[in-house]
Amino acid sequence: MNTSSADEILTAFEQRLAKLAELLDKEREALRLHQVEQLAAITAEKQAACESLAAEAFSATLPELIKAAPDGVREQLELRHTSALTLAQQVRDSNLVNGKILHRSQKSISDLLNILSGKPLDGLYGTSGQTVAARDSKHAIAKA
Repeated sequence: MNTSSADEILTAFEQRLAKLAELLDKEREALRLHQVEQLAAITAEKQAACESLAAEAFSATLPELIKAAPDGVREQLELRHTSALTLAQQVRDSNLVNGKILHRSQKSISDLLNILSGKPLDGLYGTSGQTVAARDSKHAIAKA
């Protein structure tokens, strides 16, 4: 366990956080433009990025390696680690914002389906895999 391994692990942590931040920006843009295919691809990439950030080296090994570093190097590593943790919080917040955008979009679609079907829907799809509006078309807006 030496300073170079702390630097390597911290660099990997920073790079993976930056990649996740980039994916979240792409996800937000795909949500804004309603690009379903892109969202599916981004979601898979985002999942992989999250799994790579869950590595034990980032949560357990890195702080110990930083503590074991010589004084002058330790301060530099601590500053980088603090900066990376701040980026991690920003990434978390960005993910929460994207989740709210997605929820709002789902709610809008559900509300539109409620209007079109003429009755409240429990969800977008029933147990048979069909939309409730498609199963019960006698309440459609065209009848209004």
